[in-house]
Amino acid sequence: MKNVFLSAMLVSFVAAGALCAGESADYDHVVGAANRATGFLIGQQNEDGTFGKSPSAKMPGLVGLALKGIAGCSYKPRMEHPVVARAVKFLLSKQQPNGSIADPKFGLENYNTSVAVIALLALEDSSFKAVLDKAKKFILTCQLDEELGYKPDEHPRAFGGFGYGSSKRADVSNTGFSLEALNALGLEKNSKAYQNAMLFLKRSQDNDETNDVAEM
Repeated sequence: MKNVFLSAMLVSFVAAGALCAGESADYDHVVGAANRATGFLIGQQNEDGTFGKSPSAKMPGLVGLALKGIAGCSYKPRMEHPVVARAVKFLLSKQQPNGSIADPKFGLENYNTSVAVIALLALEDSSFKAVLDKAKKFILTCQLDEELGYKPDEHPRAFGGFGYGSSKRADVSNTGFSLEALNALGLEKNSKAYQNAMLFLKRSQDNDETNDVAEM
């Protein structure tokens, strides 16, 4: 499973690098690396749309990582590609009544939902709108804010952040995934949710110029 995870991340990072490389001499090399990693991911897909053989392969977040990597390669496979279609079918089948895209036996609902949303959005398919709208509402319920009993002064290390979803511990990694998904879903920068998340991130940095609780 580690190889699948690393390859998915490689494709995403290399695809971004290809954009930065532009028309430079490194462009073909970068794109070639991304395409080879994509080929590896495609070869790891199971019939049910998951990737790899690990027990955690059925986590929607891991399927989302692989799908996001595949969608970002140079030839941009979309729903007409059978590997993409199988992965999407798996993700859609995991949406719960509360809007999360997760498997209850694994937990980590916010992480899985956020990554699944990022992957689905990468496919640029408007038919996912209803699914994504429900997922957006769920992700917002995972933010540690007043509605969950968190206050900016009483809980300065947690307020505004996001965790895995199955626990009430905020962290920068999950907050990043959540914000990436919400930003792509159109979360306004002047919204309360966005501003609260920015406060959490500022308070997570070792910088007393921006962190108002750095000495706590």
